Amino acid sequence: MNFFDAQDRARRATRWLVVGYLLATVLIVSGVTLVVAFALAGFGTTTAGVPDVWGAHGGLLLATAAGATLFIAG
Repeated sequence: MNFFDAQDRARRATRWLVVGYLLATVLIVSGVTLVVAFALAGFGTTTAGVPDVWGAHGGLLLATAAGATLFIAG
């Protein structure tokens, strides 16, 4: 077994693990924020019958996304 070949394989595997971790983090944060947005849909203003969640609660949604990201990173 060649040490340098094993090291190259380990580096490739590490890159894929980091990409997978980042993708999972983005998906989890998006999902949590989406759940909060759906929960707040009844408390916002409507535009043509469609709830305007972002306009009414944009700061809360950004705080939710930031909080979820910090929780995962911690």
